[in-house]
Amino acid sequence: MTLFETDHFQEFPYSKSQTDGYFHNAELDFVRAEKARDPNIAYRIGYESILKLGIAMIADAGYKVKSVPGHHIKILEKLGEILKRPDEIEYLHRIRRKRNIDLYEGGLDFTEKESSDLLVLCGILFVEAKK
Repeated sequence: MTLFETDHFQEFPYSKSQTDGYFHNAELDFVRAEKARDPNIAYRIGYESILKLGIAMIADAGYKVKSVPGHHIKILEKLGEILKRPDEIEYLHRIRRKRNIDLYEGGLDFTEKESSDLLVLCGILFVEAKK
C-alpha cells in the first residue's frame, strides 16, 4: 500500500471524469513526444508526460499533489510505488536532474539515445498504468 505524506499530498475527492482527463492529457503528451523529430523536444515532453502520468495515478488514488519544494521528486517516487516499479525510480530521478540542469543551468542537448530510452520507459509506464 502506498502512503501519501501530508506535507506533499492531500486527500481529494476526484471524479472519474477528472482522473480520466488527467490520464488522457498525459497520454497526449506521450504521443507528442513520440512524434517529435528533435530529441530535445521529445525528451522534455516525454518527461512531462511521466510527471502527468504520476499526477493522474496519484489523483486516481484519491490524493492531490501539493505544489511545494520537492513535489516532482515525490510524484516520481509515488508513480514507481503505485506501479510497483521501484527499480525505475532512480532512473526517473536521473531524468529529472538532467532536465533541471537543462532548465535552470543554461541548457543541455539530449541525445537520440537518451530520448529513445525515455520514450521506451514512457511506453512501459503507460501500459502498466492501464492495467
